[in-house]
Amino acid sequence: MLKLKVAAFSISNLTDARYFSAYGVDWLAYNLQDNKGSLANLDRVQEIINWVEGPKSIGMFNAAPAANILQAIQDRFSLDALYIADGNSENINLPVFSKNKVSEGSYQVLDSTDQLKEVEEKHMSSVFVKISKLTEVESVLTMKNPPGIILEGGEEAQVGLKSFEMYDDIFDLLYN
Repeated sequence: MLKLKVAAFSISNLTDARYFSAYGVDWLAYNLQDNKGSLANLDRVQEIINWVEGPKSIGMFNAAPAANILQAIQDRFSLDALYIADGNSENINLPVFSKNKVSEGSYQVLDSTDQLKEVEEKHMSSVFVKISKLTEVESVLTMKNPPGIILEGGEEAQVGLKSFEMYDDIFDLLYN
């Protein structure tokens, strides 16, 4: 069992999904919108989701989707939460990951460990912080009430080929 809650964001390929799922992360966040705001290839996302068991699913959006689009996606994927980059989560009946202050049952996302002092001082809960180095995980683990961490998926070198060396070290630390 992992020592911290872990979410893997920006999952866009089966290699990432299977890797993070095998390590028992709590959440996998799938890109459902591209940088221009268009919907991603939902058939591809569905294929990835069908291969993975265990983690809860987050749909990642740049802005809050229209109600009919969200309902169609929810019917297809049964999402457990949403990540909404702009933080506008009115009329959404799912937990939301957001950079803004969050409502009960949702999660605040911090972009860096520089913000961890505030988390500790204010005894903040329902917080996840983006991690990019092993030393950042070590810092989080020393906290009295550590937040969850966010690891990022990314592009494959080739289909099915990707290096996870840094993440291997992080997971070794989270299991020992």
